[in-house]
Parts: sequence; C-alpha cells; structure tokens
Amino acid sequence: MSVCLSKSTLRQTFLWMILVACLSSLVTYHIGLLLPWVEMNQASDQVQQHARMNRMLMKEVNSKETGIDDRIYENNGRQNSLRKLSVNQHHSTQSSTILAKLKQIEGRLQSISAYRTVLTLGLTENQTQVIKDVFSKHNYTVFTKDETTDTKGNWSVVWTASKTDIENRHDVYTKYNHIPVLHQVIEQPEYICYLHTVYSKVTESHNTTCYDKQPALENNMELQSSYLLYDEQKGIQTKHGTDLRDMRYKGRLWHSDNSLLKQNGTIIHMKLKVYVAAIFPVRLYIYSGNELEKIKTYISDSFGETSEAIWWKNLKQSIVVSLLTSENLALKLNLQYNYIYNQYTQLLQYHVIFTSNFHPIILKVNPLPQSDIFDIVKDTVSLMITKETVATDVAVALGESGRDIILDRQKCRNGYGVCLLDSDLIYLLNSAQESKKIGQFIKVYPSLSDDYTSDLNRLQQIWMNDRSLQTLNQQIKEHRIPEFHSTADVHSLLHQVESHLSAEVDYVEEDLLRSNL
Repeated sequence: MSVCLSKSTLRQTFLWMILVACLSSLVTYHIGLLLPWVEMNQASDQVQQHARMNRMLMKEVNSKETGIDDRIYENNGRQNSLRKLSVNQHHSTQSSTILAKLKQIEGRLQSISAYRTVLTLGLTENQTQVIKDVFSKHNYTVFTKDETTDTKGNWSVVWTASKTDIENRHDVYTKYNHIPVLHQVIEQPEYICYLHTVYSKVTESHNTTCYDKQPALENNMELQSSYLLYDEQKGIQTKHGTDLRDMRYKGRLWHSDNSLLKQNGTIIHMKLKVYVAAIFPVRLYIYSGNELEKIKTYISDSFGETSEAIWWKNLKQSIVVSLLTSENLALKLNLQYNYIYNQYTQLLQYHVIFTSNFHPIILKVNPLPQSDIFDIVKDTVSLMITKETVATDVAVALGESGRDIILDRQKCRNGYGVCLLDSDLIYLLNSAQESKKIGQFIKVYPSLSDDYTSDLNRLQQIWMNDRSLQTLNQQIKEHRIPEFHSTADVHSLLHQVESHLSAEVDYVEEDLLRSNL
C-alpha cells in the first residue's frame, strides 16, 4: 500500500512540474509581446545590417567600375598624417645632416684662418708694404718668399703677383688672390669680341660690332663710317673708314650705329673694378669708388634718374654676362679644375665706354695690379678673411628653400633633388660671410632680384649646341660625379638662399646703393 502511494505521489509531482514549465513559457511569451523596445532594437539591427550590406555592395560595384577600393579614401586621412610625419622627420634629419656638414667645413676654414699668416710671392717692395699694412690691422703676419723656407706650409692667404706662382698649389682651404683659369680665358685673343657678341645676343638691342682683325672696308658706307680704335698704349682713337683702309694698327676696332656717351666732348672711359669671389659658380662684386660715383652723378644730373637707373642696370648686366660667359669658356676650353678653386679670388679691371643709349662696350678686361691701391686692397682683404660663424644661417636658408638637398656624392647619380658638393657648401659659407663685411663693394651676383634668370636662359640657348659645356644634369646622365657646379646648375637655389640670408644680415640691395654712390 505504501509503495503504491509513493509512486502516485511522484507521478503527480512530475505532472505539476510540467504544468509549471508550460505556464512559465506562456508568461515569458506574453511579456515579450508587451515589450516593443525589443522589436525596435531588432529592427535597428536589421537596418544596420542592410546598410552594411549596401556599403559592401557599392564598394564591390565601384571597385569593378573604377578599379579603386574605397578603403583608400577611408585610410586617406591617416595616410596623410603619416606622410606629413615622415616628411617632417626626413627634413629634420636632412637639416641636421646639412648643419653638421656645414659646421665641419666651417671649422676647417676657421682653423686655416686662425694661422693668421700671409705668404707674398713676386710683389715689389711697395706692394709688399701695402699688403703688410693692410693685414697687420687684422693681426696677420706677412712673409715674403725670402723670409720663409716653408712656402708650401699652412698659410691663411697666399698673395701673389702672378698666376704661375700658384698653379701647382693644392691647399684646399687657403685663400688666393688669383684665379688661374680666369687668366687663361682672358688671354684668349678673341675673348673681348666674343663677350661682345654674346652680350649683343642676350640684350637683342646692341648695335655695335667688334673686330679682332682689320676688316676689309670696301663699300662707300663702310668707308664713310667712323670707327673706334682701342690701343692699350695710345688709348681710344676715333678713325674714319678711309683712314683705316691703308693703315696698319695694333689693337681692337669697334663700330657703333649709336654715338658714344661723352662728357665735355670727351668719350667717357671708365675703369671699373670687379671682384670675382668665385668662378664655379660665379660670385662677384663691383667696387663703388670715386670714379663710379662721378660717372653716376654726371648721368643722373645730365639725363635724369631714370636714365641713370637704365645705365646702372645695363652695366651690371654686362659684367654678369661677361663672367658667366667666361665660366662657359673655361668649360669649353676644358680648363676644368678641382673644387679648391672656390677659395681662389680675382680682382679685375674692366675698361668700359658707353653708347648714347647707355649700353656698355667692354674694351678690355685685365687682372688689376691691386697690390698698390690701398683702399681696394683693404676692402678686398676684409672680404677674404671674414671670420663670422654662419653655418647655422646657411643651413636654415637651405631648409627654407624647400628643396630636397643631397650631400651624399653617390646618391647624386640619381638626379633627384639638389646635389650639393663640398665646393657648393664652401661657396655658400663664403658668400654668407662676405655679406656681413662688404665695405665699398656692391654685391651683384648672386642677387636678391631675379633679373639674371632670363639672361641665364638666353645664354643657355646660345650654348645649347656647345657639346663642350658639361652641366650637372649632363654629367649625371653620363654617370659621372661632378667636382663642381656651374652657375646655371644652382642659380635658382643661390637666389633663394641669398634672399633668405638678406634677412639675417644688414644686407644692402645693390640697386639701393645707387643713391649713395
């Protein structure tokens, strides 16, 4: 009896449990029906799912139609940020490398300057005394060749009367007052007339003819014309065509369609002093002495300030074009040399006359016997031995140029960016130092203005067919690493650096000096 009750009780308990479970399920179902937020949440999930499916579908369509994955656009912002970070890091590393290299070279230049010793070669007694007087003001000691047995030693400056005394020297950082290659160019018989021909093509308005040899004057027009004969001993002479026909003469002959600029009936013959601080690339100054001031004043008073400005601009242009042409001739004649020549300087004297429309005619260019002209020597020496620390200024200027600067010579082969050699860095350091102590010199090139860009473009067109001219790009194509750069290779960079450095020093633009000459 007890066993039967026990089984009956268990069966009832099990049935009750099933009933409770069913009721619980029904209650849960009804609660779900009474909770609308559950359906909204599910609907939202479905919308988001459909949106994701639509985006994926559109990406697939766009990829098939354009071949561009939209993930590119999604990652664009992040990629730009990474790219900017990479560029900034690159420029930071580049700037540090440039500054370190500049400081290394500047340190070497200053160590040579610290010797404070000058060797003179081939000077007269009076010239030697002038050099001693000038350098002594800078606490330099001057030795003649007879006063020392160590002529090949470490000298801060070598001052010589002849280019032949320094042609075989290899003192990389020593300053010299001669540029041997420039002498070789100037000594070419056709040099002056070639300068004139090039200048005429650049300006396209110079109606003057230069004759290296006596022309055959045959027709009446030629015989009735007047000619200018320049003889180094007799000076400037005006000759009629009929007089020249049977005349034997030495010198160079000129004929101009325009009359010549005169003062009180006399042809204005200016002897202009030009300091060539470097030749590859060119860096030059004009000396603003009394002679330049007098001619400037005469033109301004007689013809007005506008004419004086035209005259001054034409004069500067002719000097710049002449030295760019000289640089090209040095390359054409294979007068190439190592970068140490960036420490070689040269003071030149230009014999110049002018047409009535203010175009200059260069009669002669010769190395100036500067050693006995105290004022010019004084300012020249100041430019040569300036000891200012400018490495940081130059590094900042290069950074501000926005150029990708390459210092590794092996990487120069790829042709990307601006490849700067040690010679270029020496050039930039010297240029920045000179600008801080310019004296009576006027810096003409590199210039703050962009006047000479068009001149360089025209010159390059003139030389385009000249295969002897090897520019940087041509040397790279031939897989050769250049030892130096021509002006055309780095003109744009020099202009940018000069513009930046002008804000760092008390730089006076050459055109502004016209009112103070």
